[in-house]
Amino acid sequence: MNDFFWEITPPKSCKNEFPGSFNDFFVTFDRKYGIFLYDILELKMDAYYCKLAIYRNDNLKKPCIDMNTEKRGVFYRREMTFDYAPISNCISISFSAYKNDSGGQNFPYLFIDISTSKFAFIPWDHTSIYYGLSEVSHGKFVIYDKSPLELDFQEKSQKHIRQTGRQIELANYTWYDTENLNRAYEIYHT
Repeated sequence: MNDFFWEITPPKSCKNEFPGSFNDFFVTFDRKYGIFLYDILELKMDAYYCKLAIYRNDNLKKPCIDMNTEKRGVFYRREMTFDYAPISNCISISFSAYKNDSGGQNFPYLFIDISTSKFAFIPWDHTSIYYGLSEVSHGKFVIYDKSPLELDFQEKSQKHIRQTGRQIELANYTWYDTENLNRAYEIYHT
């Protein structure tokens, strides 16, 4: 394996069948995981969504986790698409779970624990795409601003209460097996 290039085998569900769709790939800073974001599409003006596959550095032929639902729930913003937490062995993403009657908590954080093959939701509104989660210790996170100017605007125009500094403990949430990850939308709304 080249230190600068991972030669992964894309999942069979990676088709890029729509005009303008594309893929992106990241390697975690500790080089344990490759994050393959694929079939990325602009579904609304300047709002991109994609599918997600995670590879371990010891098996580049098959992803250990593949979220390939056609709903494309992963919100894509290049380097701001996910946060990696090496102590907890998790990644967090903003997950689009819009539903007309869901009461505004339509954009939860989706945590994927790669070592245990589990996932959990942190309920959140549309502003999850403007925040990030910084790992403090195992299973403990603090919210930080990824897009401070946008959060300033949200605060002024929509009376959004700033969440910067809020602490999150993953032990307080329900975890599900990643074999059900492609049903994340339905699980979130049950």
